[in-house]
Amino acid sequence: MMDPDPIQFFIAMIIPLFWFSAAVGVAYDFIRYISRETGVAIIWRRIFESIVLLMSALYGWEWIAEAGTLNPVYGLAGRAIVLFSLAACVYSSYRKNIIALWIDIAVNGFLLAGFVFTIFYAVCSGTFGLCVFLCLPVNILFVHALLVNHDQWRVRYQKA
Repeated sequence: MMDPDPIQFFIAMIIPLFWFSAAVGVAYDFIRYISRETGVAIIWRRIFESIVLLMSALYGWEWIAEAGTLNPVYGLAGRAIVLFSLAACVYSSYRKNIIALWIDIAVNGFLLAGFVFTIFYAVCSGTFGLCVFLCLPVNILFVHALLVNHDQWRVRYQKA
């Protein structure tokens, strides 16, 4: 019988703790945004977003690798969806105003693609409840980014 490795045990305990705290922070910020109150401080929002996006990228990348599709193009397309949707979330999180309409349409398209991909991931996975829990924070980030983008579009094009 092998002795358990204390470092792996510590990592196995600390990763869900980071994930859960970031998920609670993202959910709290989203509820504050919906209720039109100010959210958490910007530094905490960025920390929560970074943890959730990093963990979602790792889970999505691992799921695509485990899927073992026969055609490598499917794996490449899945990885592209993961990368572009997370990049779109980061871009819409840090931008201040609309640069070009076609860029914002592409960003919103990738946000929607990431949202659909995470739902597809949860449905296709063997552990649906666990995947819903893991995908919920990143889906909240995607919906939050879509709502912020919509508000910016409304303000810009309502004047015209």
